[in-house]
Amino acid sequence: MNGFFSLLRFEHLKAKRNFSVWLILLLPWVLSLLNMVYILYDARGHDGLYLNPWLYTVRYLFQLYVFLYPLLMGITSYSLFELEYRHSNFQRLFILPVSRNCVLGARLVFIWEVVTLSVLGAYAAFWTFSFPLSHFLPQYGFGEYDARGIMAVFFVKLYQGSLVLVYLHYLFSCLFKRFSVVLGITCLGVMFSIVAANWEYVVYSPYYYPYRAYMSLMKESISFINVGGIAGILYFLFTLPVMTFVYKKM
Repeated sequence: MNGFFSLLRFEHLKAKRNFSVWLILLLPWVLSLLNMVYILYDARGHDGLYLNPWLYTVRYLFQLYVFLYPLLMGITSYSLFELEYRHSNFQRLFILPVSRNCVLGARLVFIWEVVTLSVLGAYAAFWTFSFPLSHFLPQYGFGEYDARGIMAVFFVKLYQGSLVLVYLHYLFSCLFKRFSVVLGITCLGVMFSIVAANWEYVVYSPYYYPYRAYMSLMKESISFINVGGIAGILYFLFTLPVMTFVYKKM
C-alpha cells in the first residue's frame, strides 16, 4: 500500500510539468469567462428572451464541451503515456519493488482525479460566471427559471462520459505509440457520433455521451435512464482487464 501511495505522489509531481493536465483543469474557467464576456456583448439591443435564459447563455459554451472534452481526454491520456516512453520511465518503474498492477492502479487513480477536478471546475466556473449575467441582464428573467437540476444532470453525464473516454483513450495510448492514431480515433468517433445522431444504435458509442448530455439539457430533461450509461460501464469493465494485460507485457 505504501508503494501505491508513493507512486501516486510521483504522478502528482510529474503533473506539475505536464501542460495537458493544466489545460484540462484551467480551460473550462477560461472558456466560461470568455462566454460571459460574449453574452454581455451580444445582449446589446435585447429587451428580453422567450426561452430559458440559462440555456441561451450556455448554448455555445456547452457545444464546445461536446467537442473539446473527448479531445481533452485523448490528449491528457496520451501525454501521460508519451512521457513514460520519452524518458524510458516504464523500465525504471517496473524494477521497483511493486507490482505492475500497482503501477497501473496509481495511474488510473491519478487520471480519475484529473477528470474529476476538471468537471467540478467546469461546474463551478459555470455558476461563477453565470451569476454576474443574472445581475447585469435582469431583463432576461434568470430568476424565473430554476436551472440547478438540469445543469447538475448535464455535468454528471459529462463526467460519466469523460471517465469512459479517458480510460478508453489511455488503453489506445497503450496500444498505439503515435499520437496521430489516438487523435484520429477521437476525431472520427466524435464526428461519427454527431453525424449519426439519429441512428438508434449510436447510443452505444462512448463519443456520443457528451452530445447526448447536451441535447438532453436543451430539452430540459433530468432523466438518467439510457442504455448509454450501461454501455459505459461495460466499456470500463472491458478496458480495465485489457490494460492490465498490456502492462504485464511491457
